[in-house]
Amino acid sequence: SLQLQAANFASTIHANEMVLVNYYAPWCVWCQRLSPVWEEFAAKLDTKPFADVVQTGKVDCTAPGSDQLCAQAGVRAYPTISLFRNGQTESHFFYNGERSVAAFEENATERYPVPETAPDTVVHAPSYAGKSRSMSYPLVSRSTVVVVPTKLTVM
Repeated sequence: SLQLQAANFASTIHANEMVLVNYYAPWCVWCQRLSPVWEEFAAKLDTKPFADVVQTGKVDCTAPGSDQLCAQAGVRAYPTISLFRNGQTESHFFYNGERSVAAFEENATERYPVPETAPDTVVHAPSYAGKSRSMSYPLVSRSTVVVVPTKLTVM
């Protein structure tokens, strides 16, 4: 994974559709245990079809100048893993799942699935005036369609 610092953090986030960042402290035992897992995950991620737009990085929160990056990301404990999407440095998601290569891979693949065919059209939902109906609507990102069940009431 890429070592991120104040000088390259924003440019790395802006240049990729998704960046997973491991905030760590070298003295932290849990960070030391995570380090080989994180590097193995980064190597596996490089073999995925979306490797050109998905990046892994790490920030040493004890390094000079990196303390502000960690504070901006809301790091309160080590290690902290965050996911940045669509070049947005201002907002991110915290990863709270299992700390294993398989779990990291699954999470990245779920958040950046590779569709069998790219969507060409937008499907409009029919009008159900005055009826409450449970429906699913696609959320469209740059290259995928994810279906999220919702409850819709049209009046």
